[in-house]
Amino acid sequence: MQLKKSHIFKKANAVVSSLFSYFVDVVDFRKEQTQQVKVLKKATVFHPSFLNFHSSEKPYWINFTAIEGSPHFVIHIENATLISKGIVIDEDGKVILENCIFQREYLDELFSNHLIKLRRFLPSRNVGKVISLLNRLDNNYFHWATESLTRIFLVHQLPEFSSYKIVIKSGSQPFIKESLSFLFNVEEQQIIEKPLSQVLKTKEIMVVSFPHVRNDETQWTNVYDPSVLQNLNTLALKRIKEQSIYRQNHPQCILISRKNATERRMINEEEVLSSLESYGVEVVYLEMLPYLEQVALFSKAKVIIGVHGAGLTNCLYCENATLMEYFPEKRNIRDGFYFTQITGAIDMPHHFITYEDANGQGDLLMTKLQINDLKNRLDTLI
Repeated sequence: MQLKKSHIFKKANAVVSSLFSYFVDVVDFRKEQTQQVKVLKKATVFHPSFLNFHSSEKPYWINFTAIEGSPHFVIHIENATLISKGIVIDEDGKVILENCIFQREYLDELFSNHLIKLRRFLPSRNVGKVISLLNRLDNNYFHWATESLTRIFLVHQLPEFSSYKIVIKSGSQPFIKESLSFLFNVEEQQIIEKPLSQVLKTKEIMVVSFPHVRNDETQWTNVYDPSVLQNLNTLALKRIKEQSIYRQNHPQCILISRKNATERRMINEEEVLSSLESYGVEVVYLEMLPYLEQVALFSKAKVIIGVHGAGLTNCLYCENATLMEYFPEKRNIRDGFYFTQITGAIDMPHHFITYEDANGQGDLLMTKLQINDLKNRLDTLI
């Protein structure tokens, strides 16, 4: 009964929000380069690398050899209001589109257009200068790394960075605070946790641009600036050495288990592990490891085997590894570009292996032929 009520409320909220959409004005600083925009890096052409990408498939994004990027920039919005999941509103009542992943589509998917107009009736709090990392996808491990950590990377060396507090969602996953601390020395007192229903009335919001593009040229696929991913990897490896983040036993070859997931599991995982015993493959359950242990694990791994999933985002912390990614044939091939961009940016060999869905849940049942193929690949690496 409670779930039904919740579903009805969400549906009603979406309808009301869509009605108010027509009355919401936005400012798109990607199209309107005013004096408010402080450019950190001029627009460049992105060159995704596929030199170390190995696959029998020829996905459409393999042809993305030169993509027109967007400048990296910041905008200082004085007396701005922050509502919902990262909606920044200026003094004129206009929404700064960049903080909603720079697209009207993502603003509308927050289902908060009515709250923009009715914000004065919501509970509020006065704060100083902030950077908001709230957005529709901020609790997803991949999108957090590629769309939030990358933005902090762009500004963490600015002289004024320490005078801003970072706004995250109240009750966020532990990896959010842990990654900010590990990479950028952002401590607890520099973080504000905002309930979604609360309005923050700020002295100033520094809006940091997203370092990726998504448009007709990319067939509405996110294309990330490879130089930012590469630089984030370099910073992470530097922090690992500085902070001595190591595990006592570093398995060189790991298999990422999804046994506890609801989809894309390796059904005969035990059989596969038994077949690979001579290669020293160890199974790991990333959901049971703290963030820093995952960082340490991937930084020293030589071979990573796994079915497509957010845990492979940890390739950002690899130094000298090869990825064996198993990808379900029926899944949107766009998603196969996620980790390909990370591995391409850091020159990491990436074997992209498609498979037939075993049961409609994207699960993988490794055949003898597939196991032998994996062994042959490992023979060249170990």
